[in-house]
Parts: sequence; structure tokens; C-alpha cells
Amino acid sequence: MARFMRNRPDLSREQLDRTRELMDKHATDALVRDFPPEVLTPLRIEAQHPDEFVLHLLSLAPGVVAGAARDHCQSMRNPPKSIEEYLNSLEGLGMTQTVAELRDLMF
Repeated sequence: MARFMRNRPDLSREQLDRTRELMDKHATDALVRDFPPEVLTPLRIEAQHPDEFVLHLLSLAPGVVAGAARDHCQSMRNPPKSIEEYLNSLEGLGMTQTVAELRDLMF
């Protein structure tokens, strides 16, 4: 990100972060849309939004999922994020239910 900011001084950090969030959200939405039921049903697979998927995992092993989220957050270096910033990023990607559960577990 730092290199990109050097090459594009006309863009602020906030603009770049917002662009990244929008691109991530679009990719998430595309994953569900690009695998229609008529393709997945014969394979006995169901497409799930990431929020639904992780929420299910939380119901099975809340401590493990919260620990994995904490580990992932702590591994972020460019840029580093606090737990709250990390959860806000997930929320911005449409993982609102997951974030609500994780907030209860992580704080």
C-alpha cells in the first residue's frame, strides 16, 4: 500500500482503504452469484454467504473461531489493525452477524 501511495499522491489513505473494502465486498458477492444452485446442487454443495458460513462455525466452536480471528488480526502488518478495526472491516464486507458474535467473544 505504501508503494501505491507513493505512486499516487493524489489519493488519500482513506480513499485507498475504501476502494479495497468495496473490491472485497464485490468479490464476496460475486462468489455467491457465480455458483448458481443448478451447478452446485448435483454436487451436493450449497453456496453460502461468508457471514452465514462463519456464523455456523461460531455455533460449533466459538472459542476456536474467535481465536482464529484474533490470530488473523494480529498477523496483519500492512496495515496493522486493532481488533476493533479488524471487526469493522469484516462488518464492511457484510459480515454483520459474525461481527456481533465476535465482539461478544473478543471483548
